[in-house]
Amino acid sequence: MGKRPLDDFSHRLSWADLDPSWIERLIEMASFEDLKGGGLANIPSVTGDATTQTVILPGGGGGQS
Repeated sequence: MGKRPLDDFSHRLSWADLDPSWIERLIEMASFEDLKGGGLANIPSVTGDATTQTVILPGGGGGQS
């Protein structure tokens, strides 16, 4: 296979070029992977956002001014 001209790669995508149902599916898969262990051979018995649960952050989450 020969080298492709750079012009082949210069088309800029816009949101209108994307299929919303495909994006929604990607979001669902990412959420399942992140929060429930999707993609692991052995799903953990404890699921959820372990990183957030272990990090102690100052404030109450309402923003600080």
